[in-house]
Amino acid sequence: MKTASFIPFWNQGRDNFKSDPPNADVSLLEGKTLEQVVVELQDPALNGEDLSYTVNVLQGDQPAKADDVSV
Repeated sequence: MKTASFIPFWNQGRDNFKSDPPNADVSLLEGKTLEQVVVELQDPALNGEDLSYTVNVLQGDQPAKADDVSV
């Protein structure tokens, strides 16, 4: 499924992601150190081909800036 088709389903149905947001592991490089942060994904927004989320950090420390981010 293409991302643009997926986003409308975020808040539809009985067991939707808006009422029970999914968790994700965010791995990122801060300098040469690999950091991992567990987040709750909320409010997806698609701008062209860029998908962004509001996140609620559940575990770890989210740096202000990082390189090589993977969700």
